[in-house]
This record gives sequence, structure tokens and C-alpha cells, in this order.
Amino acid sequence: MLETINNFLFKLFDDFSWKRLFTTVLAIVISIVGLLVFERYTSSFELNRIQKAAEILSNLQKIDTYHTPSSNEVESVKHQLLTDLTKCIKQKPLTIELPEIMLSGVWSTRIKNFVSGAAPWLILAVLSLPAALNRKPPNTTSFATFGVFAVVCGAAAIYLNLNVSAVTSFLIFSLAPLIVVAAIGIAAAIAIPQFAAYRMKAYDSSAIVCLKNAITIIESFFIDHTRYPESLSEAGLIKLPPSIILDYKLMTEDTYFVTATHQKSGRIYFKLSGADQIYSKDKDAKDGDLTETNMENPTI
Repeated sequence: MLETINNFLFKLFDDFSWKRLFTTVLAIVISIVGLLVFERYTSSFELNRIQKAAEILSNLQKIDTYHTPSSNEVESVKHQLLTDLTKCIKQKPLTIELPEIMLSGVWSTRIKNFVSGAAPWLILAVLSLPAALNRKPPNTTSFATFGVFAVVCGAAAIYLNLNVSAVTSFLIFSLAPLIVVAAIGIAAAIAIPQFAAYRMKAYDSSAIVCLKNAITIIESFFIDHTRYPESLSEAGLIKLPPSIILDYKLMTEDTYFVTATHQKSGRIYFKLSGADQIYSKDKDAKDGDLTETNMENPTI
């Protein structure tokens, strides 16, 4: 289980895709929203009922203590308190409670905050939908992403439940998240390409190291046997990193050609026997498009 999660997180950076990022963010958002809804339900309904029931019981105890014998007025009050206690203990259906909540001032404040938080993202989602549907095939990732942001910001606005003016609500729940997300987006746009370039250099470096190791083994085999090996396994090179592809060809008795590349890299590194340099080229480049790489201190 942990290994699967670990591999997924590594792939998020090593093999970046918006779909994988969106899946990760969506899972986190669903978890957070679920926790917030659960906490909100327990604090707004269950705990309130318990507190109200305790208050009613306390009032009943006071009546029994200070009003003996009971009069008709006292009995009427006790009856009303017992009725309220029964209603408080017995949970009402949501369909009955909902209209009362919607008519309250607190609910109107929450609606205002939700609209302020969700409106910008809903507008962006609607604006992105035509372009997403016009693609071949249609790609609604951006639409779904904006929709998730709308739900999250709207839920956060309801949870905070700030009783402020419409302008302040807009500044807090609309403008502030937009600025934060824009800042994160700018930082990601700068950091992700740099990280990808760094990873690509690491891939190329590992390919060159494996290529140098193979050349050393091949040349050592030649010193011991006065000939080049027929294959890398004959030379003693059996185990390679799973991500490295190493190819060896014996062209003549005293000429060989060896190449190395990382599966996630876009370059091939190779060397011809007798050459002083390691050469490289893009996988899609023409055969004549070569780049010399210094063998002692490769530049990648």
C-alpha cells in the first residue's frame, strides 16, 4: 500500500501530467471537504442539541427546587419545557429543518459568502468550457479543475461564516484565493520546468556513467583476451539499472560501437572504439546531427 502511494507521488514529479496532478488534488480536496462537513455537522447540530437539552434539564431542576407546591403556571412551564426537551432529543428530519435554516439571517450570510467564494471559479469554468469541448478529443480537465476550486472556496467561505459586507466578502473569498492561486501557478510555472530540466540532466548523467562503465569493461576484456567481446554479457557486464538501455555491436574484430540512453531521456549517448569523445544526439535527430561530449567531464 505504502509502496504504491510512494510510486504514485514519485511519478507525479518524474512523469508529470496534469491528469495525475488533478487526481491528486481532487483526492486531497475530497478528504478535506469530507472532514469539514463532518466537523460542521457535529458542531452545528449534535452538540447544539445536547447543550440545549442540558439547559432545559437545568431549568426543570430549578423549577422543582424553587416552586413547591406547583401552581398551574408552573405546571404549564414544565409541560412546555418537557415538550421542548422531547423535540430536542428527537432529531428532526432534514426536510423540516432546512426551510427554517434558509429563512434565517445566518443562512443568507452563508449564501453571500458561498457566492463570493465560488463565483470567480464558476465564471472561469464556464469560460473554459467551449475551448475544452472544441478540442479533439474534448478535454475538460480545466473545467473540472475550476469546478473543484469553486466548491472548495465556497465551502471554505461557508465554514468561516464571516458576517461582513458584500465588498469585504468579495475581497476575502474571491480576490484573495485568486491571488494565492495565481502566485502558486506562477511559482509552479517557474519551478516545474527547472525541476524537469534537473531530472533530465540526472537521467543523461546516469546514461553516460553506464556507458563509461561499459567501455571500461570492454577495453579490459580486450587487454586480457586481445580481442573485443561478442556481447556485453561475455565481457562480464550483466546487471544494469532497469531504466538504462545499453546496446553493443561488434562491427569488426577491432571495432565496436556502444550506445546508452535513459528510458525517460530524449538523448542517446554513444562511442565508437578508438574515438576520444562520447557523442550524443536526440532520439529523433538525423544520424549526422552529433554533439561531442567530453569523456572526462561530460557536459549535459
